[in-house]
Amino acid sequence: MKINVINSRVYGNPYQKLLYAAIGSRYQIASGTLSKAIRQQLLTKRSVYHIHWEESFFAKCRSVAQAVRVRREFIEALGQYVSFGGKVVWTLHNIRPHEGRFTQTFLSLRKDLAVLSHRILVHNRSALTILQEQTGLSDLSKVTVLPHPAYFDIYEPADKTMILAGAPPANPRTLLYFGLIRAYKGIPSLVRKLPREFMVSQKLSLHICGQPLRADSFLADLLEQSRNRPEIKYSLDTVPTDEVADLLRSNAGLVIPYHNVLTSGVTVLALTLGVPTIAPNTSAMRELFPESSHHLLFNPRSPKDFRRAVLALVNMPIETRQKIARDYIGQALSYHPQEISNTLGEIYDGLLGFTDSSEPLGPRCFWPQGLDDVIMGPRAYSQFHFFLENGPEATCGPNAASTTLSNAQLALELVRATLIGNVRAGISDELISNGVKDANKLATERAKLDGVYAVQLYADILGRLDLHSKDEG
Repeated sequence: MKINVINSRVYGNPYQKLLYAAIGSRYQIASGTLSKAIRQQLLTKRSVYHIHWEESFFAKCRSVAQAVRVRREFIEALGQYVSFGGKVVWTLHNIRPHEGRFTQTFLSLRKDLAVLSHRILVHNRSALTILQEQTGLSDLSKVTVLPHPAYFDIYEPADKTMILAGAPPANPRTLLYFGLIRAYKGIPSLVRKLPREFMVSQKLSLHICGQPLRADSFLADLLEQSRNRPEIKYSLDTVPTDEVADLLRSNAGLVIPYHNVLTSGVTVLALTLGVPTIAPNTSAMRELFPESSHHLLFNPRSPKDFRRAVLALVNMPIETRQKIARDYIGQALSYHPQEISNTLGEIYDGLLGFTDSSEPLGPRCFWPQGLDDVIMGPRAYSQFHFFLENGPEATCGPNAASTTLSNAQLALELVRATLIGNVRAGISDELISNGVKDANKLATERAKLDGVYAVQLYADILGRLDLHSKDEG
């Protein structure tokens, strides 16, 4: 029987849908209040309440006193839910509320959640520091690093992404801002960092594309300031889903002007599509983007360094663009939604006492130097392991119809499995036998299989599988 996972907040963007992509037979997302989760726990004795974007609890508050009361009543009810046996999962998304309201009450709520939650999820290691600084949490054994899932097969088929990644853009001198138009995203600052003289001398343009979240006062002022700047174009509306990928690929690259964030869905989308991105040089962005593109990261306090990154993007040789695209997609494959979803399912399974999950478990990876209690979620066991362990003949014979994948699917699965490190587990054994015990060193060695090698591997395996098929025929 499916279990409804009550989410404190459900938005229409694909993020939460991707989290349940591989576990829909066991868990389904349900929007609801804590009261709904309590009722489910009392009726079924088995429930999960998953907290997202906890700042939304204060959305209707008009004063600090109201916010304090909302926090107190919520924590009392959450403690009651836990006493009934309910399980609490909390995903820490942001550093602080984007709109900056009731910050102290918000931080007090986070301290409460750190105590009451059975599992805390963060999208990257950078968030661990924020979590500890804001909550004082010293025992990290209930914290899991669960990356934001990539967007494969959401805006276009993944095979189209693989084919078009790194192609020359139709508008090679146009920078693209894409996403919701919100005050915290620093769009006025972006325009100031790109003065008209610079844009004209470099024959550049800027396309600001997205829907305003609300009638923010800054937007009217921004439009007025840009009225005599024809090199800046605004498209203030929602982009149809089937046009998003082509829009991103058609420009020189994306520009991310905001830096006081831990995670950005737009940056993960760029990573998934292989679109080079100018982003602030923060620990979160260095962790997300592969090293080959770190020259596109800029000091958010330096307009000069930002313009340096812009010129590096628009003057990029096609070979560099293709290399970055391959590396981006290689990184995104390690955040494949099937992997992330399976990991979340295993977390739910563990909290609810299920030990016979239908998905076999993969190895767990622990971070060293004070973070060795943090779980980098269990990697889902690759279906290609069966092929690796049993050889090509495993896909032949009377049961072949139920197990055979196409040559292209097998080859792509091998690349995917290799990139997330499972197939290359032998590297760890070799290093350990040579006295290398540092987990960061092991992870680094596994990560050396970059996008270029992945493409070569794909071609080689595909060729050998085709040859094998011909021989069998």
